[in-house]
Amino acid sequence: MSFLRTFLLVLIEVWQWLIILRVVLSWTKVNPANRWVGWIRESTEPLLKLCRHLQPRNWTADLAPLIAFLSLEIIRYFLLRYFIF
Repeated sequence: MSFLRTFLLVLIEVWQWLIILRVVLSWTKVNPANRWVGWIRESTEPLLKLCRHLQPRNWTADLAPLIAFLSLEIIRYFLLRYFIF
């Protein structure tokens, strides 16, 4: 397994865990000024913002974390299946 492939797979997994943490934190009362909460928000927001454009505008539920998680899982699948170095 190449270094680039391993790096990308680890990066995808970390990003997926950060999305899960962000969803769980959104269900609880946390201090938004907390440095770790801010870091999680800043590291996941670019991907979630991109995914928010894919969902219908009139939906009340934010499906961006689900879309992002599934997109990362599809990318991970293709990296494992077809990215051979």
